[in-house]
Amino acid sequence: MSALPVVPAAVTLASGSGMPAAGIVVRDTNGSLYRNDGDGKGSFGARTRIATGWGGYRALS
Repeated sequence: MSALPVVPAAVTLASGSGMPAAGIVVRDTNGSLYRNDGDGKGSFGARTRIATGWGGYRALS
């Protein structure tokens, strides 16, 4: 199992927008954004890259 990247920012997502459970959006140190959907069992599924170029931002909200 590989180590997780250092994540300088994370935002929670509420369930209700077609997702089976609440999830998170995280930004890695390279500025890529990833979505991790909740699995409904207290954990998260595999991450999906949803954007790049966010390295210049100081916070996500």
